[in-house]
Amino acid sequence: MPPSRPPVRVLAVTCGALVFAFGVAGCGSDHETVPTPTPTRSTAPTHTVPPATATRSPSATTTPSPKATPTLSPTTTPSPLPPTPTISPTVTASQTRTQTPTTTPSAAASASPTPTFEPGTCFDPTVQATEPLCALDLAPQICDFLVPEYCLYPYPSSFYLRPDPSTATGYRVNYPRDAMPPNARGVHIDPKEWNTLDGFSPGSMMLALFPEGVDLAASQAPPITNYARSLEADSPTVILDATTGERVLHFAELDADGTTDANRSLILRPGIRLREGHRYIVALRHLRDRSGNEIQPRRAFQVLRDRIVTPVQAIESRRVHFEDIFTKLEEAGIERESLLLAWDFVVASSEALTGRALAARDQALAAVGSGAPAFEVTAVDDNFSERICRRVRGTYRVPLFLTRDRPPAAYNLDENGIPRQNGWAQAPFTVIIPCSAISPVP
Repeated sequence: MPPSRPPVRVLAVTCGALVFAFGVAGCGSDHETVPTPTPTRSTAPTHTVPPATATRSPSATTTPSPKATPTLSPTTTPSPLPPTPTISPTVTASQTRTQTPTTTPSAAASASPTPTFEPGTCFDPTVQATEPLCALDLAPQICDFLVPEYCLYPYPSSFYLRPDPSTATGYRVNYPRDAMPPNARGVHIDPKEWNTLDGFSPGSMMLALFPEGVDLAASQAPPITNYARSLEADSPTVILDATTGERVLHFAELDADGTTDANRSLILRPGIRLREGHRYIVALRHLRDRSGNEIQPRRAFQVLRDRIVTPVQAIESRRVHFEDIFTKLEEAGIERESLLLAWDFVVASSEALTGRALAARDQALAAVGSGAPAFEVTAVDDNFSERICRRVRGTYRVPLFLTRDRPPAAYNLDENGIPRQNGWAQAPFTVIIPCSAISPVP
């Protein structure tokens, strides 16, 4: 989920009469990492496709297995997402369900439990021997199996949403902590604050990874110089507004920070701001590697796309959800059989994105009143430069909505998660007065 960090050039900073403190008090570009509730998991029934359209999963000898990475199935979701039940991910090979046999008193001391299992499931050793994807059922499901090489990919994804009728979208972000990137000390970032949102950013970029390496030119993907290519019928990259059926203008690029094909992400950058509360579907097809060969789908995605029934509950529990994705793509003219990868996500609501800031703003306006906040000028620099005739610096008193007035600090929240004023703070300001404001320009 690496955000792009374009350079920002600050020409001048001028403080208005009314500013309230969210970060370190002042007029700088202070920010803090937005940290998000603890994921919940539930057991759900297996979903299979109708026998008339189903085919039997190929054996391990004919189909290679992707790298086994544990995944977390999303829970059953309300509209606009189709229902997507999940399974309990906590069973491991050493925790196979067992049943203690009945023994006679004389044999009790020497009798040992006889393990049992449901035949035909991934807990059946004979099935495990022929179905490599059973590894998904035998390990905690933290990451999405669609891109096993990198947790949180593809991004953003409804895989990390859970139903929540209390939000405007009906969902809530549900990142497990173990899925988050670690910091320099190896500690996974706390997702608590991310998990307060009811969807993903309207400015999100879409991320995927193909270790084979992607040749964007050979794939005829839309470049930054031709956004319009993304709207053409045969574009290999598609972002579809599932709510309206419209395609989203975008371009594709490879991560410039990637050192090898194995860690060089494919990035889709929308040319517009995504609509709050809308569901979007991302589709990739006909991408080619550096040898000019068409990249093939991972088997976990292929069995969903091709209606191949498997004993893998982690896959089968998401089949209904993916059937809805495939249907909407076909309605938009994108053939199911052509897909290399597809997924969906929901954009957060305006309430989730701006609610806290607006609540703090309203409280700050009420606290300051109609007049200007109290301020003190601490320095005046005349003839500061050839074009800046005066620089004025000082401090002013602002309402504080953080736990303290210096970093590290977080929102001071009430029991409902709304920012609450925590006294006052002194914030620095700088006023830049250009020479053109004092004397006529020759």
